[in-house]
Amino acid sequence: QKTMIMKKGLLLLTALIVSICSYAASDFWQEGKRWIVDQNYPEEIVAHYAFFVEGDTLYKNRHCKIIYSQNLMINIHRQFYALGYQEGDKVYCFYGDSEKPELLYDFSLKENDIFNYAGEISCRVEKIDYVISRGKTYKRWHFEDIETHEKVGNWIEDIGSIGGPLFPFRFTGNQFSLRTCMLNYESLFSIDDVKEKKAEGYLVEGRSWKYSKVMLSDKGDKIEEQFSITVGGDTLFDNRWCKSLIYTDGNDIKLAGYAYETDDRKVFVYNTLQMDN
Repeated sequence: QKTMIMKKGLLLLTALIVSICSYAASDFWQEGKRWIVDQNYPEEIVAHYAFFVEGDTLYKNRHCKIIYSQNLMINIHRQFYALGYQEGDKVYCFYGDSEKPELLYDFSLKENDIFNYAGEISCRVEKIDYVISRGKTYKRWHFEDIETHEKVGNWIEDIGSIGGPLFPFRFTGNQFSLRTCMLNYESLFSIDDVKEKKAEGYLVEGRSWKYSKVMLSDKGDKIEEQFSITVGGDTLFDNRWCKSLIYTDGNDIKLAGYAYETDDRKVFVYNTLQMDN
């Protein structure tokens, strides 16, 4: 009986250990982790950067992971960027040769909690929700500046900020945007999976409009002809990406023109087809 009690106790202890481990904070600076980040300015992407974790070192009596950056547009060699470490739900880094660690994330924050970054910026957790990317559900924090009430970005659990792993908030002058996060080149998260979908526009490829054209013959009889205009594929016209417009009637298929649509859903057309009235 004592043996049975001991076995049951051992099973309970094992289950408890497994349970505790299952709730342990994940390794944010995991070896082989890689983030692809765009550096943006209005209307154009200036550069693509990779930030990745490779190797370990001891710094200020802390075991740290080494974080490198690489400009993917000009294919230069990697450059040292920061050292990172984690304590529970809190993620830190030493930027460059900094003597003091910076708290980047605290994944234990709740709604209305205040997070102070770099001793200068205070942001409030506006709300918490969840997103799904690559088949996995991630917790997401929404922040606003407590002084200006400006929306300053989101955190994604285990992934970091929408500005990339080393930029927890989006402010004027910090124009970095996360594209994807990988582990050993296997995708963990893609920003495309969680972007808000825009309302469908007018110029959807394959969409077609049918028309009737009525003419008079030489004898004065009415002649009715059917034709359609269909949205085709993308093409570069007048230094602008446009959709092609295809004219089709019972006898002919020809290019009718080009069209593009603005964000406020205005449609502009270049008419290259002369049609009889």
